Amino acid sequence: MNQLTKEDSEDPLSTVAHTRATSATPEFIVPWEPPFDIQLDASQIRIMKCEVAHLSQIVALEHQLFSATSAYDAAFLEEEITAGRYLVALDRNNAIAGYAGLEPENTNIYISNIAVRRSFSGIGLGREFLRNIVAASVKMNAPRITLHVSEHNFRAIKFYSEFGFTVDSFVRDFYCENDSAYYMIYPL
Repeated sequence: MNQLTKEDSEDPLSTVAHTRATSATPEFIVPWEPPFDIQLDASQIRIMKCEVAHLSQIVALEHQLFSATSAYDAAFLEEEITAGRYLVALDRNNAIAGYAGLEPENTNIYISNIAVRRSFSGIGLGREFLRNIVAASVKMNAPRITLHVSEHNFRAIKFYSEFGFTVDSFVRDFYCENDSAYYMIYPL
């Protein structure tokens, strides 16, 4: 079962979902697309499977976007990146523009994290991460993609709803006391 952490309370517009898995599943292999370049707004972005070489930038961005109590630590992130569960977006200077992670959830794919650097927020990077997660999930024959999102993160709820996610249930005190979440589903 996943233990979830609280979303970024400073700027929920820059992050979408953030959760923590309690145990890795090494046999879970994500068939990410080969690296590719896209133009989003005025930004040239390279999207690719995250590598351990990106770890220090990911950790730094993680601590910028999420509170000290909810940010993943370097050891956890390294484990997830090594397992191939993270996708990264790099700007033309090879700086991290954002990242996304997923986990197995029975036969489903669970989005554990989508984070976008504030300076890249609103240009379509989150949507591009979702497109890649959908493509990988289809290749893995997952029946659906799931996630939790804070009841207070209205922008993320709207973002996921517009993409095609629907609310399945409401989970009281999911992140912590008085911070509940919606469990959302995207059927494949």
